[in-house]
Amino acid sequence: MDVVGLFVRDAVCGSVVAVCETFGLFFNEDKMKTTKQTYRVLEDVIKERKYQDKKWGEQNHYPFKYNNILGEEFGEACKAANEAYDWKNGYWSKSLKHYRKELIQVAAVAVAIVECLDRGKWCK
Repeated sequence: MDVVGLFVRDAVCGSVVAVCETFGLFFNEDKMKTTKQTYRVLEDVIKERKYQDKKWGEQNHYPFKYNNILGEEFGEACKAANEAYDWKNGYWSKSLKHYRKELIQVAAVAVAIVECLDRGKWCK
């Protein structure tokens, strides 16, 4: 199994940052802060994937249906951003927490699509 496979397998069970540090995936000390932030975001995506699997079970849709699901999630992210911005006065009037939550869902659906591609089990 390659490092990416180990990362994905172990990330589901533990901390993404710890797994990456174990395998020496932090190569550039100057980028350490950004890298750790990235892995924190990925942890949130993994949590969302676990939630989706618990709620829906394993999903195996055709790519076109997955595109519709992904598009719907992206639309919700766009709506959340639009609702947080005060277009009349030109500033962010609300917190972007809901926008972030929707983006995590977009990323998790994208991961679900790749997982389905890798499984090769399309619904017929």
